[in-house]
Amino acid sequence: MICIFALNAFQQTERVGMNKQLTRHAPGSIRELWSIAWPLIIAFAANLLMVLSDRIVLARFSTEAFQSQAAAMQWWSMVYYTCLNVAAISRVMVARFNGAGTREKMMSAVWQMVWFCLALFPFLVVFAIWVAPRLIAPDLRELGVPYLRILLITIPIPTVTFGAIASYFAGQGKNRYTLAVAISSNILNLILCILLVYGIGPFPRWGIMGAGVGTIIAQILGLILAICLLLVFQKRFHAPKTFRRWDFKLFREMWDLGFPNALACGFNWTLWSLMYQVAAVHVTRDQFTAFLVGHTIFVGLSFLVDGVGQSVGIISANAYGAKDWPLLHKSRRSWMRFLAIESVPAFVILILYPQPLIFALMPADTAPEMFPLVRQMLFFMWLLLAAICYASSCRATLTALGDSKFILFCNTVLYPVFSIIPSCLALRYAHNIILAAASWVLYNTVSGVIYHARSLVIIARREAQSLEWRADF
Repeated sequence: MICIFALNAFQQTERVGMNKQLTRHAPGSIRELWSIAWPLIIAFAANLLMVLSDRIVLARFSTEAFQSQAAAMQWWSMVYYTCLNVAAISRVMVARFNGAGTREKMMSAVWQMVWFCLALFPFLVVFAIWVAPRLIAPDLRELGVPYLRILLITIPIPTVTFGAIASYFAGQGKNRYTLAVAISSNILNLILCILLVYGIGPFPRWGIMGAGVGTIIAQILGLILAICLLLVFQKRFHAPKTFRRWDFKLFREMWDLGFPNALACGFNWTLWSLMYQVAAVHVTRDQFTAFLVGHTIFVGLSFLVDGVGQSVGIISANAYGAKDWPLLHKSRRSWMRFLAIESVPAFVILILYPQPLIFALMPADTAPEMFPLVRQMLFFMWLLLAAICYASSCRATLTALGDSKFILFCNTVLYPVFSIIPSCLALRYAHNIILAAASWVLYNTVSGVIYHARSLVIIARREAQSLEWRADF
């Protein structure tokens, strides 16, 4: 009788964990995935719109400013997304606590990453002053270095906003608040970028620096809005008064889970940035400009990668916290179907009707003969988008399962073999950037398959352990 009572108590506890749903839709369904993903997709689209709008404005300003901003933005992205991947691990922890029913720990997880982001500031100042000038190709250094420095120093601002604070809302499926912050800051960024780049009215004509200053002001506005929303929600959150303190044990757990994934992300962005510099030296100006146009459009659509990947990670972490292993299988099938569906509009935009985006991003002095080259690049960007979406979703699932060290190991081994070495050979000896793009597609496809297989093995082990635990009763 005692064993039966214990088993019933366990099942009731498990059902309580399963009831910690993120949305009103069926757990693990496409509708739940979409309801979580669409605010994140739009929020990431608005965040990336800062980069895209700067490039569009600068493409009409001058070709040199356009290319310098693109080269500098790669290094900023490397540092920013590395820091963001550590801070955003609080989304996984918030979702786990939500699934486990321990809501009092959510805010503490968020604040550990707030302190981490603030501690980054002195290191970023040193990096911006002494390292940044050595990262950009010599012919792009005059305009690119000042722009890169001002963005590097202010990285803690968007990292706190979209990494730490946004995790509190995202981990509970309340992404609409992050969406409001992103849209507001991006509207201000676009207005300030136009005014400060061209010097309209009383505003100074700052060129590429005007784009950087406008972005920083917009990021500060986003941070203020995010803090106000967080303070409003804290009144409804009955947490202990000590949740803002540094919790070394919790931070260590989050660091062990987030740092390997962040290091892998930083490693990838570093190599991407190096490819920019190598391409600027070893391919023709037409090929380099075509690559910048194609990659800018890809960056503008990569919000699909971030939004879907983050939502898959949130759902997986929530199911992990509830110990609901069948839900993990169900959500895996849902996001794979979702990726197949979303590849259709990307195909229409990049392959069938890319003319509006091409005309918006091509510098004014571009020769018409470059358009076929740009369309070839867009085809590989579409393949790359599909491959990265798949790999990102598999990586998010694996991170939610707590195996981020495997991700770091795979990135360290696979990226040089399937991407960096073929890319360097294609650029250095064949002088063909299309072949380099093909190697990026190959790497993400191979890594996605490996991550997927690894996550299936872990889920099967956890499920077997759960069944053995039940059998003991």
